[in-house]
Amino acid sequence: MERGIRARMYFFAFVVSALLFTVGVVLGWYFGISAATGMEKDLDRLRSEAYSLEILSLMDGANQTVACAVYSRGFGDLVYQTEQFGANLDYMESRKGKLDPDVMALKSDYASMQMRNYLLQQKMDERCEERSNVILYFYSNENYSPETDEGRQIAQVDREFGVYTYHFDVNTQNPAVTALKESYGVAVTPTLIINGRKYEGFRTAGELRGILSSQH
Repeated sequence: MERGIRARMYFFAFVVSALLFTVGVVLGWYFGISAATGMEKDLDRLRSEAYSLEILSLMDGANQTVACAVYSRGFGDLVYQTEQFGANLDYMESRKGKLDPDVMALKSDYASMQMRNYLLQQKMDERCEERSNVILYFYSNENYSPETDEGRQIAQVDREFGVYTYHFDVNTQNPAVTALKESYGVAVTPTLIINGRKYEGFRTAGELRGILSSQH
């Protein structure tokens, strides 16, 4: 009798464990699908906003003053929303893995979005006679360490100097990123292009502050 009770208890425990495992797998799968779908919608919205601002670069003559004013008001918000998308993508990558097809596809689209913002800013800053601090940050997630996370160092100085930072994963299979990487001869990570000048290797917030101060 006692053996029968134990056997039923073990069987019941096995069934509960299997059920919990199955629920976990299903929830993980559902999270992956819903997260990817939600981020695709966010990306479409960002593309639409970027396209609207991009039209401003086609305006000239008497309309240029108006275009510059609208650009000044809207571009900062576009960059902020793009950065928020990047943060959400980092979280998704931590949950699903670097080689997940959805993650890789979204990273390529994100890189294109970053490149589009960067090129738009270069064109509009020239036309509107503005000078922004711009950092192109080339990085790799391989052998990542929080102590050498250049993004955290940049975050400590970006508001002080009004920095616009564009992040590019050197391992992303994106033609635009490849072209930009080759144009600056990026061979190591991290590499920073600060207002057109290349700096290889990790830089602390203090060093970045010194570089930005010396360029003004």
